[in-house]
Amino acid sequence: MQMLEGQQRLAVRIRQRDLRDIEVEREGIEAQIADFNSLVPSLLANRIDVIGAGMFIRPSRCDTVAFSDPVSRIGGSFLVKKGNPKNLHALKDVTRQPTVKIGTQPGVDQQEEVVRSGVSADQIVLFAKDTEALAGLQAGRVDAIYFPALEVNSLLSISGDASLERADPFEQPAGPDGKPIYHYQAFGLRKSDLDLLAAVNKSLATLLESGKLLGILGRFGYTPDDMPTGAIKAAEICSGRQAE
Repeated sequence: MQMLEGQQRLAVRIRQRDLRDIEVEREGIEAQIADFNSLVPSLLANRIDVIGAGMFIRPSRCDTVAFSDPVSRIGGSFLVKKGNPKNLHALKDVTRQPTVKIGTQPGVDQQEEVVRSGVSADQIVLFAKDTEALAGLQAGRVDAIYFPALEVNSLLSISGDASLERADPFEQPAGPDGKPIYHYQAFGLRKSDLDLLAAVNKSLATLLESGKLLGILGRFGYTPDDMPTGAIKAAEICSGRQAE
């Protein structure tokens, strides 16, 4: 099976720990690492029982997958050179500086957000992998790279490069409703596994309220800003009433 890149690989390790901490049957939990695109087909074919790779809840996926309530709330972030010499704290900072180059990966949500924000095409550099974008930043091909905050944390950890930093603070881009864009990660289950879904959601609510969920995920770079509020449920996101 193909190993997952960057954020997906880290999410697998996190979700393994999540499953062991959730108060459901703990015996016999076996983690399989697979290509991201094979996860839903594997779930539906009964080759796996839970998708634990940090999959975003999306209305288009809710037709085939029963998502747990959110485990985390992920926004975007810039990775920049130490000291943030271009003073980049939002996509609008890129649009205001025509000579600034920003890197990301084709097909990811961040590419769409960069384009929608009005960044010109000649400012955007696309890399096949997040690690190639990291190398591009280190080589000076771009002034910032834009990925989910967790992925930026992972790239910093992997590189061990003290000449780089996460841009802080960072202003999330706004959606059509004017609200900041966040993506909510959750466990994915079969729609027939209602008892397991209920048990997972009950324990997630307890872990979130007690602060233990942050304690589990904090070991992997999550911060309080990456935690969902208990008021946001999967059903609301699936209905499209809550911005993804």
